[in-house]
Amino acid sequence: MICPVCGNAQDTGDECFSCKTPLNTSAGAKSGTSSAIDLMDKLDAANKANALEAAEVQDQPAPSPAPASTATVDPAMNLEEEGRLLAAKLQKMEEEKQRLLEMKSQRDKQIQEIKSQEIQQEADRFKNIVVTPLQMVANKPILEHKGMICSQVIIKKEGFQGVISGLKDAAGIRNTTYFENLKKGYSIGFSDLKIEAFKLKANAVVGVTVTQHFLPGDTGAIILSFTGDAVVIS
Repeated sequence: MICPVCGNAQDTGDECFSCKTPLNTSAGAKSGTSSAIDLMDKLDAANKANALEAAEVQDQPAPSPAPASTATVDPAMNLEEEGRLLAAKLQKMEEEKQRLLEMKSQRDKQIQEIKSQEIQQEADRFKNIVVTPLQMVANKPILEHKGMICSQVIIKKEGFQGVISGLKDAAGIRNTTYFENLKKGYSIGFSDLKIEAFKLKANAVVGVTVTQHFLPGDTGAIILSFTGDAVVIS
């Protein structure tokens, strides 16, 4: 007899020695034997299928690993490429340097031009300052009074030696040295008034008076005194 559950074969007994399953006798013995045979056939078929599947898996070729990169890096090529990059960077730096130098040169030129224009404007303003003994300038009303200004010029004895002898010269003849130095003294005095007016941002000096007198003693020097009113005119 064969156990229909576990397939255990035994000759006698009403139940399976292995799994304790009741066994049929007489007429049912044949049916149990047939069931056990079918079960054994199924187990054999399953084992054969598993074995066939395992054999097919073994027969399949193993996947080949990804080919390793065969490209090799040439150190010389790397150095050459780095050299080109470095040269390009140096070229860009040089171009940037030149651009900055040009910008600086243009800026310095513009600054110089502006300074030159300012100097020229100041020079023109100084040149156009009016100095007059009158109390006003014709057709130019006074807009602002800046205050009184003065200047003094001393002409030493060496500057007008021969004054007395010059006064004794014949009619129509004058002492050139005396008058030339006196003229220079007046020019210096008027220039001083213009400088003082320029400092006060005035553009005219009106009511200018000039006085002169000799210093006491034997110095023989003469003093020229200049006074005026610094004003702004239209």
